[in-house]
Parts: sequence; structure tokens; C-alpha cells
Amino acid sequence: RSMVVRGLAFSVLVLALMALPTPEPALKAYSMNGTRTLLPLISPDSRLLVDKQAYQGAKPEKGDIVIISTRHATEGNGGGAHMISRVAGIAGERVPVPAGQQNPGGEGQGYRECLVGEGNIYLAGINPASQMVFFAPLTSVVGRVEYVYWPPSRAGRIPVVPGIAD
Repeated sequence: RSMVVRGLAFSVLVLALMALPTPEPALKAYSMNGTRTLLPLISPDSRLLVDKQAYQGAKPEKGDIVIISTRHATEGNGGGAHMISRVAGIAGERVPVPAGQQNPGGEGQGYRECLVGEGNIYLAGINPASQMVFFAPLTSVVGRVEYVYWPPSRAGRIPVVPGIAD
């Protein structure tokens, strides 16, 4: 009789463990999908490993390469995609923003200094040919890019990139 009780208890335990949600892995694979904003550091055909737990107890730092969800910008428009960029400014810092970013359609107007608001980060590429810059809420950060695993010739750890490309 005790064998039956133990067997039943073991079965209940196994079923209970199977019903528990499994934690999301700390590292997740992402693709650059042709994005050229981080050339020459990361090529457009790169495959990356992202630490999704990197900011659970900390905030992104200047120079981190991060993946953000664009869901905050596309809410109600069918969900959001993921973008990769470099943290070029954190809350409380003044950052140089291309003047055309404040004034759409304005070209060749130089830079304007803006304050990064609390709860936000300023993101900018490192490729001088790419002028993609934007502010994003900290809540949109998915994780920090840690490694390139494809192509094999570029495989390795991602370094911190502090400076803004001119």
C-alpha cells in the first residue's frame, strides 16, 4: 500500500512540475536583418546572442548595444518589431541630436543639444552614413547584445562602444 501512495505522490509531483511555466532563457538569438547602423562593429548578416536578463537589476549604460521592442511606438498597429542600436545617452545627459530629427524635413542644419528624460535612453548607430537616432523608454529595452555567433569570421563578444560617431 505504501508503494502505491509513493507512486501516486511521485506522479502528482511530476504533473505539478510539468504544469509550472518554464523560465525564458537568459540568452536569446536575434538577427540583424540587413541593418547597417552598427557597421563596422556588427555586419548586416550577423546573428546575435542577447542577454535578456542583463537589465533586471540595472539600467543600460552608455555604449551598450541593445535590442529594443518597437511595440511602444506601434501599439494598435499589429504589434512591434525589434531594433538594435547603441546607447548614446542616459537619463539626465545632454546629447547632440541631428536638427532634422526635431524638425522633420530639415537637412544640413547641424546638431541641437537635447536632454535625455528620466526613464528614457538615447539611441544612435555608429555608422556615420546612418543618421538613425531616437529616444526610447527604458521599458522598451529587451536586452543587451553580448555575442556575434554568425558569420563565424566575426564571431565573438561585443565590446562597449562609448563615443558617438561624427
